[in-house]
Amino acid sequence: MGILNATDDSFSGDGVGNNIDKALRLTKGYIDAGVDIVDVGGESTRPKSIYEGVNEVTSDEELSKVIPIIDAIRSNFDVTISIDSRKSDVAEEAIKHGANIINDISMLSYDENMIDLLKKTDNPYILTHNKKINTGKVIDQVVNDINKTINNLEKEGIDRKRIVIDPGFGFNKSIEQNIELHNNFTSEKFNNFPILIGTSKKSFLGEISNNKDIDSRTEISIASALDLKNKGANIFRMHDAILFKKIISYLDLLQ
Repeated sequence: MGILNATDDSFSGDGVGNNIDKALRLTKGYIDAGVDIVDVGGESTRPKSIYEGVNEVTSDEELSKVIPIIDAIRSNFDVTISIDSRKSDVAEEAIKHGANIINDISMLSYDENMIDLLKKTDNPYILTHNKKINTGKVIDQVVNDINKTINNLEKEGIDRKRIVIDPGFGFNKSIEQNIELHNNFTSEKFNNFPILIGTSKKSFLGEISNNKDIDSRTEISIASALDLKNKGANIFRMHDAILFKKIISYLDLLQ
């Protein structure tokens, strides 16, 4: 999954803003490299506790950023698009314009209407763990919280086959908790649901590698993704998706 930030304030500094040509060039690069999904987002989700100047955007502002890009991608390429939004109205409009997957980092805690949207659509839904950790082992609480949410979704008539799990690296977790989660992760703990990993350039990787500069976190991000791939993760949301895809293809050749 290649990241396409339709923002000017992405923590990674790689947002395309409203530059359609730049968005299309990035998308073409992803497709040419064999990247499977383009993840389009119009709101920065960088933690307020770490980054200054983090402001929420309205649905209209978010739509004005993502819809022109989704339209342009859909008009030019046959590729799976995910909409990275915690707002149901943004996700719904994105689906109408050709997005295929809903990527919601809120764990259904931001917009009570998101469940209603899931009821009337059949799109895959990425369920991201995003709750404060207050028990002993991080992985145990993440698994328990995810399972409870899935059970609630099933009670609402949502087919579990639509669900992709994101263990939520970087969301409501301290640096130490992220590291513990990384060390103890295994897909078997999540009942072999499809697992999306979003560790790319996160601050805890900067701490591990002693790289405060976000641009210097490429290698540790790829190392993280490879480690989690070996532990059963399936989908990797990456800033450097082209490089990661090349490394995976080379590893496959060496098998």
